[in-house]
This record gives sequence, structure tokens and C-alpha cells, in this order.
Amino acid sequence: MKRKNFGDYISALTNPFFQAILVVITFTIISGISYYSLISFRNFDPTPNLSIPAPTIKRLNVRTGLLINNFLKFDVVQNNFEIDAILWFEYDPKEVSLDELKLCSFSKGKLSDGTTTLVNCVPKITKRGNLYLARFNIKLNFVTNLNYRMFPFDNHRLYLILNNRHLTEKHGAEILFTVDADNFVISKDIYTPGWRKIFSGVRCGYAIDALDPKNDISTRYPRAIFEIDFVNNSIKDILIIILPLFIVFFMALLSFYLMEHDTRNSEMRALIIASSAASALLSYRFVISSLAPTVDYFMFIDQIFNVFLICLFVIFLLNCFFLDRAPKRRGELVLMFHVVLIVSWAYFLYAWGA
Repeated sequence: MKRKNFGDYISALTNPFFQAILVVITFTIISGISYYSLISFRNFDPTPNLSIPAPTIKRLNVRTGLLINNFLKFDVVQNNFEIDAILWFEYDPKEVSLDELKLCSFSKGKLSDGTTTLVNCVPKITKRGNLYLARFNIKLNFVTNLNYRMFPFDNHRLYLILNNRHLTEKHGAEILFTVDADNFVISKDIYTPGWRKIFSGVRCGYAIDALDPKNDISTRYPRAIFEIDFVNNSIKDILIIILPLFIVFFMALLSFYLMEHDTRNSEMRALIIASSAASALLSYRFVISSLAPTVDYFMFIDQIFNVFLICLFVIFLLNCFFLDRAPKRRGELVLMFHVVLIVSWAYFLYAWGA
């Protein structure tokens, strides 16, 4: 009995049984590679500008806070959010008037009445010694700067940016919002389907509008940035996008098994499978476009789709011109495509996305 060498075992990888085992191994490795990306927070979203005043500058502080009761809209893909919240200010009416505070606005946000400021809102006012506490019940619809580079393995930081361009300086003092960490509260009952909040914070300072950079003419105003970190915890949405790519890819690899059988129709059947897989993948591109955000740069899903497409095109060419001349190379090619897929996945998920 002839003893099998290592090459014989590699050649046997075209067998559907061994290909199924390779599929399980490859999918397990890729799942492990992807798991870390899902549980860790990697933020690519652009950070809003914020300047911190020098300690020597005289300040006039307005205590501010935000309570988010719930998200009425939470659509990360469409970048559409709406919150039900309470915004409050504690101020000295001798230094800052209520009418001035009503001119506050959120960047890229609109209230439920279509306005951008609090002018039409009627606050509940409570006197606390020499200070007044004004509470505004608001429903705010907003968009934020999101980077979808790692979609569908993306995590995001939402920014709620509170500005008041009408508060500059008074009595030689810089007017600033002051928000303690305890004064930015997010209800535990918020509904954010497919996403989990892991952190919230706030930063205060001022923003600068350069009116005439050449002549160094600018204006600055108080700004508070409320930040909320979310991680994607929807395995279902990820599998809906990714799994069909794997199915088409591994079906195309089965064409190598058909090429081993020297029958009249085997080559034609192998070509039909390879070309059908490529056609199915190209058609699935439209499905991905409907599920993915509309952006003008490449995302992770785009790069991985290109890897699958190139592999399928190479499989088709190999079936046409090469495999009938080098039958013993089929097993090596099957293994090579699995390795290419794993390496490409790791590269685009971590090195390219860094």
C-alpha cells in the first residue's frame, strides 16, 4: 500500500468534506479576529473644536446640565437622532439674563418646533438664593459627525454641542458654561437598538469663529460638548451583511472539486458555478449599498467585498485556463484562498483601520 505524503493530504482539500472543515476553521478564526473589534471601543469620529481658557482669565460661569430621558430616534446608519431631554442653567440674573440664555443652540440640531434656539421654549424657573435655575424641556433632533470607516464593525461617539454665540464677554470677564460630570445624566431606560452605551462625559470651554483670519479678527463664545460612546452589539445585523459573502465564496471553491472529475460536463459545470458565484456577488453589491451608510470613502465592507470579488474572478480564470493542466495544485489553491481571506480580514480590520 502506497504511503501518502503531505502533498496528497493538501490535494485532498478539494473534497467537499474537507472544504466544509476548512470553512468552519476559517469562519472561527475570522470570528475570533472580529470579536476584539466588537468588544473594544475604537473611535474614528472627528472631534469638535474646543479651546480651554487660560487660568489667568477672569471668568463668569454659568452652571449647566443635561438630562437625557430617552432617544426618540436612534439611527446610526442614517445619522439621525432625536432626544427627549431637560437642559438647565443656574445663573445670576445680574450677570446673565434669561433672554440671553434662550439664544443657546445645539450644533447641527433643531428643536421640535423647527427652531434652533430656545427662544420659543417656556422654562420652569426656580429661585435658589441669589441664583435662578431655569429648566427647559426639549425634544432635539440632531446629526453628528460620524466616521463609518469600519462599518459594520464601527463604534461611535455622539457629540451634543451646546453653543451661545451671543454670550461673549461681560464686565471684562469671559462667560463660560461649567458642567460637572454628575450634571450630565443619561437615563438607564434609553432605547438604542443594536447599540450599547459604555461611557458619557462632558467638556467645557469656548469656540472661536475666525471672521477675518488675515487681520486676526475673531469672536469666541462659550461651548459645552456632551459626549456619549456607543459600541455595536448587534450580531444579527453584521451576519446579514457578511454571511452571504462567505456562502458565495465557498460555493465558488467547490468548482475545484468538479474539475477533478474527468467527465464531459465537469469543466462546464465548474465554470458555470464559478461564473454564477461572481454574478451573485456583483448583485449582492446593491444589497450592501442599501444597508450601508452613503459616504464618499471606502469602508471596511467595501474593502472586504473587493477581496471576495477579486478571489472569485481569479477562481474563474483558474477554472478556464489553468486547473486542467495542473490538477495537483487545486488543493494548494483552496488553502491559499482561505489564507488570503483571513490575512485580508485581519489587515483591513486593524492595520488599515488604525
